[in-house]
Amino acid sequence: MSYSKKDLLEVKEKIGQSRLKSLRKKTKSESKKAIKNENFSKKSIIHKYNFIVNELVYIKHSGKIGLIIDSYDTYSSRKVQKDCYLVFVENIASTFEGCRLKKL
Repeated sequence: MSYSKKDLLEVKEKIGQSRLKSLRKKTKSESKKAIKNENFSKKSIIHKYNFIVNELVYIKHSGKIGLIIDSYDTYSSRKVQKDCYLVFVENIASTFEGCRLKKL
């Protein structure tokens, strides 16, 4: 039995629509939601040094000797907290991290 072109086109459209529906059902997925704890806080690494004012220190990277004027500030980022010091070296006051200084 032969089919007319019109009948064949209708059948093809029906098959195409059913395939699209089955493909859509397979590819749909629920997005994963992250569970967040409101009380959770990330721990940061803290580097603290015990230098005091009027203490002589050796600057590691330059090999010079300096005098601590003040504990300048604490550098804070998301992961690290570092102590910075104001050091008087060769008539210039400059800031250094505690890891770059060594007690004499």
